[in-house]
Amino acid sequence: MTNGLPPIIVAVGDGLHEESSLRFAAAEALRTGSPLRVVHVVPEVGPRAARAPVISPELAEPAAHRLLEVATARLRNLTAGKVPIERRVAHGDPADELVRASQSAHMLVVEHRHLSRMHRVFTGSVTAGISAHSRAEVVVVPELWQPAEAAIHRVLLGVGDWRDADALFEHAFDVADQHEAALKVLHAWDLPSVYQDALVDQTAVDEWRHDVVVDIEAAFADAARRHPVVKATVEVVHGRPAEALVKASREADLMVLGRREPAHSRLHHLGSLTRAMLRVAECPVAVVPIA
Repeated sequence: MTNGLPPIIVAVGDGLHEESSLRFAAAEALRTGSPLRVVHVVPEVGPRAARAPVISPELAEPAAHRLLEVATARLRNLTAGKVPIERRVAHGDPADELVRASQSAHMLVVEHRHLSRMHRVFTGSVTAGISAHSRAEVVVVPELWQPAEAAIHRVLLGVGDWRDADALFEHAFDVADQHEAALKVLHAWDLPSVYQDALVDQTAVDEWRHDVVVDIEAAFADAARRHPVVKATVEVVHGRPAEALVKASREADLMVLGRREPAHSRLHHLGSLTRAMLRVAECPVAVVPIA
């Protein structure tokens, strides 16, 4: 921690294509004053039982440092030299090492490479593993993301069960407040296809949707009072939650999803919806550990 603040960690894979994650991390560092720490993990290659690693440490170390030099130079340019930047090389499993690094971090930023690319910075399993276990907030930035003037103006919060979600609402309102952004709270509901024909009473559906909006607004009322400048709206849509969130992500600058921390277990789990958003959302996705 160069200036007493926990760092924003930027995970670098090949150091050649992570423009989107570098831009996001640079903007956050400039906004918060947090230092940047660029981390590259040299992976284990080959069977663990092998007598010697496939990648020679003597060759891997210089290559890793060259990758970090490229990323650091780009971050220095993006921040105009206003942010302290340090570099760190780790060895081992990328997900494990990045989770370990996150224990003292403010935020961990990784980039998700477009699925059509043959080579990707992180596989879906690694990204999900980081998001499921990191002590810090994890932001997964799509490769093709184009920041709106390097700023976050529209925060999207996806909620399923809004009851007992005080900590998640507080975090989302706090993020929107810090960025002077609008907040949209989205809840999507769907029924098995066999029941779709039963939705014949549109008036009843509209009344139910209104009641849900009122319930959600009541659930985040305390957070709204603590952040009076945040303009928050609630949208309740009928459709598959994943499809609704992807559609909404096209008009958002940051999506916030919560990850419930288990009270009596070391096991962590990302739901299928969160895993899907890490792969296909069209804006950065912040996965927030909530006690």
